[in-house]
Amino acid sequence: MAEAKFIVITAAKDEARYLGRTIESVVSQSPLPAAWVIVDDGSVDDTAVIARAAAKAHPWIKVVTRREGGPRDVGAGQARAIHYGLQQIGIDDYDFLFNIDADIVLKPDYFRVILRKFAEAPQLGIAGGQLYENFRGNLSKMRVLPLGMIGAVQAWRRECFQEIGGLARGPGWDGIACFQAMMLGWETRTFPDEELKALHLRPEGSSIKHRHVGWARHGEALYFAGAHPLWLLASAAYHALDYPYLLSGLCMIIGYLAAAARGRQQYGDGEFRRFLRQWQLHKLAGLLGLR
Repeated sequence: MAEAKFIVITAAKDEARYLGRTIESVVSQSPLPAAWVIVDDGSVDDTAVIARAAAKAHPWIKVVTRREGGPRDVGAGQARAIHYGLQQIGIDDYDFLFNIDADIVLKPDYFRVILRKFAEAPQLGIAGGQLYENFRGNLSKMRVLPLGMIGAVQAWRRECFQEIGGLARGPGWDGIACFQAMMLGWETRTFPDEELKALHLRPEGSSIKHRHVGWARHGEALYFAGAHPLWLLASAAYHALDYPYLLSGLCMIIGYLAAAARGRQQYGDGEFRRFLRQWQLHKLAGLLGLR
């Protein structure tokens, strides 16, 4: 599997504070990617300056600029930026694609271990490690389904990425990609290996206000994907233990209902939403001991 060719894509918007550490962690990898495309997504800080300095030192790094302006959008905007970067390099000649956010620190063997996971499981379409955040002095693991759903460190087998048609242009694109892949028969996994523990340098928000917005966005993402209302309630109850306690779950419900009230378009066709809801209800039945 050592000869597997892979590329890394990073969409960076106003990440000057963190990008340097991400670059250090990627250039220290073994093996190195065949190419790393950093998309400067209309930054107004020194993100592009830092990225271009890295490209000058490492010829396999390519920096491209996408100028759309506006506030940072971790949903549709980020998905578009990722696709824009991939279009600049093409993916047909590569075996695997990695998305690494511009505020992530990887352990030195991250790529090697993920590639080994792919080699050991031919039907593995999407994979990633666990993500940790240093919030208020405590290092905590991001609590999500172990299905490779953390977009900040998401890797795709090229064939899987092409079969699902790329990423959804909307909130929760990373989770949607996993369910698309599962619907087509691919496996998706988050692995707990020590080498795959990644550090997220910028939590979703250090203030209560920012956390409220983040949880409401999560609820909006569930609506966009077409999640079952019972899954929303179960997710809200589960995340009520996350900061800000209780309000996190309430904000999720508000975000979901607000998106519904606005008549926001949902992702995909009826077949995808039926698959998603059936999976969710089956999962809930198992958790409740009903099957």
